[in-house]
Amino acid sequence: MRIDKKQTICNIPVLKIRDFLKRCHRSSDFYANNFFKYIQVDETEGEKVVKELIKQGYIIQVNNLYKVTEKGQSLRVARCTSL
Repeated sequence: MRIDKKQTICNIPVLKIRDFLKRCHRSSDFYANNFFKYIQVDETEGEKVVKELIKQGYIIQVNNLYKVTEKGQSLRVARCTSL
């Protein structure tokens, strides 16, 4: 997978999201609050980002945790390009 360094998801740079997903590579799951802190957004804005990541298939919700999907794992190791 290749990503454009200017790409965003809900106005959050995709590189920042990729870097967060890299941080949870061992367990592949995380709490929303940790994600919100990392991308530096409040809960309301963070929930929008999470919903979009679910919609695009990068994560799924399991109880009160979020798990990285296979597509999310691809984003985790994606290379950056300048388009």
